[in-house]
Amino acid sequence: GRGNGLCLTRDLRELVIRDDIDAVIVSTPDHWHVLASLWAIRHGKDVYCEKPLSRTVAEGRVLSDETARFSRIFQTGSEFRGTYNFHRAAELVRNGYIGELKEMDVYLPRNPVFPGDPQPMPAPKELDYEMWLGPAPAAPYTVDRVHFNYRWILDYSVGMLADWGGHLLDQAQWAVNREYSGPVSVQATGRFLTEGLFDTAVDFKVEYEYDNGVRLVCDDRHPEWSGGIRYIGSEGEITARYAGYKGRDITATPASLLRIPIRPDDHHLYTCPEGPERNFLDCVKSRTTTYYPAEVGHRSATVCHLGHIAMLLGELLYWDSEKEQFINNERANRHLSRAMRSPWHL
Repeated sequence: GRGNGLCLTRDLRELVIRDDIDAVIVSTPDHWHVLASLWAIRHGKDVYCEKPLSRTVAEGRVLSDETARFSRIFQTGSEFRGTYNFHRAAELVRNGYIGELKEMDVYLPRNPVFPGDPQPMPAPKELDYEMWLGPAPAAPYTVDRVHFNYRWILDYSVGMLADWGGHLLDQAQWAVNREYSGPVSVQATGRFLTEGLFDTAVDFKVEYEYDNGVRLVCDDRHPEWSGGIRYIGSEGEITARYAGYKGRDITATPASLLRIPIRPDDHHLYTCPEGPERNFLDCVKSRTTTYYPAEVGHRSATVCHLGHIAMLLGELLYWDSEKEQFINNERANRHLSRAMRSPWHL
């Protein structure tokens, strides 16, 4: 903003109409990401929105289209694009230094680790709970429903597949040069929680295939991993694990892969080592594209949603990334959008 006044509000709409505010950061639960961002974009604000960008494929498409229509600067918040080991691994793979890419294995942390207490309780006075629910279905307040744990409730998110998948599935698409499209098929298994408040999937395995034959496998079945990705090629392998946002946990076979310089005529994956917030502010000033723009954020979130839908249906699904529809499967296509609770709408 350009002014010095402090404004505390329970409704973002009171902020986005102000002329002295140039940009907003959306750090709400996932089910609010698109609506909050759209309000800001349509009032001429630039937007930094945390990943995963959307709760459904359909609303993500609206957000990307509106960002372009209003010529706004948009950053999808993911530190991993600026983290040394993940960026280095993706860049080496993208330039063919492990030979022909065969498979990408994404390992996600396993959460939740408790079932969540569904017992209703009074909402705290400082929380506008009706506004917190927003477009999601009406539901009684309980402390396990809000704050961090909303991630494990399908009304608001699709669990770890979107939470850390928003980071690492994006890395996979970046490395395979499909960040503006997506896979051609997906199949998945998983166990949806039923014993408490939480109902997202755990013990899942999602398998994607791309049009160039590359296979992407994503699961949460490796408790020794805190999150990471392994690239398997015809001439070597590279593995990057989460080790903090300045992480340098990267290994390769052969080890000499890590000493290869990215040459001037190679493809350079644009990044900002200082992180997404710095990159966003720089791009707001320069009016240039961020390192994780709305269309890419939408495509990365879509990969998460495709895996979730495949788990729900338990069948092999074929995906048309241009039309953003499942091929010859209307049952699956019904899961690409969902109704919003009145009076909220896109």
